[in-house]
Amino acid sequence: MAGQAATRARGIAFYTVAGIATLLTTFLTIGSLLGLIAAQTPDSRIAFFAHLPWLGLCYLAAFAAMLRRPARKPAAWQQAAASAAAMYLGGLLAGEPDPVFYVSFGVLLLALALLHPDRRSLLHTGPAGMSPILLPLALIAAAPLTVYATRMLDLHASTGEGDAFYLGIAVAAFAVPLVGIVAGLRAPGYRLPLWAAGLTLMIVCLASLIESDGSAAMPVWAATAGLLGGALFVAAGEWERRRAAATGAEDTDAQIVSARELARG
Repeated sequence: MAGQAATRARGIAFYTVAGIATLLTTFLTIGSLLGLIAAQTPDSRIAFFAHLPWLGLCYLAAFAAMLRRPARKPAAWQQAAASAAAMYLGGLLAGEPDPVFYVSFGVLLLALALLHPDRRSLLHTGPAGMSPILLPLALIAAAPLTVYATRMLDLHASTGEGDAFYLGIAVAAFAVPLVGIVAGLRAPGYRLPLWAAGLTLMIVCLASLIESDGSAAMPVWAATAGLLGGALFVAAGEWERRRAAATGAEDTDAQIVSARELARG
C-alpha cells in the first residue's frame, strides 16, 4: 500500500510539473506569435519566425506529450532536453546567460527526469537502436546550421539584442540538429522530434525566403536547400518507420514499453 501511494504521489507530481512546463511554453509561444504580428523589420520577423517553432514545436509539444502516457514516449523528454541544450549553448557562446530563464527550464527538466515513470529509458536509444538514416542527416545538417548560428551570434554581439534578438535565431539553428539527433536515437515516441526538427528547419528557412532582404536571412540557395532538407528528413523518418512497422520492429518496441509498464504495476 505504501509503495502504491508513493507511486501515485510521484505520478501526480510528474503531471503537475509537466503541466506547469506546458503552460509556461504556451505563454512564451503566444508571446512570440504576438511579437511576429507586431514586428516592423525583416530581421525581427525572422527572429520571431525562428522563436515560434523552437518554443512551440521543440519545447511546448514535448512538454504537452508528457501529459499523456509519458512512459511510452521517453523521446518527448529527450526532445525537451535537446531544446534546452541549444538554449544553453547559444547563451554560453553569446556570453549572455539569463539566470532566471535558464535555471527555470533546468529545474523543470531535472524534476521531470527524476519523477518520470521510466527514468532508465530517458538516456537510452530505442530497442531498434540508432537510425542509420536520421542520425547521419542530422549530423550533416549540423555543419551549415552551426555556420548560420555563428553568424547570428556575431550580429548579436555587434548590434546588441534589440528587437531582432539574433541570439534566439542562433538557438533555433542549434536546436534543429540536436532535436534531429534525438529523432535518430529512435526512442519510443521519436516521431515527435522527427517532425519537430524537420518543421523547425523548414520554418526558419522559409522565413529567410520571405524576408530575403534582412541581414539575418540565409542566402536564397541555402534557405531553399534547408527547406527541402527539412522535408527530406521527415520523409526519410516516416519511410524508415513504415518499413520497420512492416517487419514487425515497431510492434516489438511497443511490446517492450508495455512490458515495462506492467512490471511497474
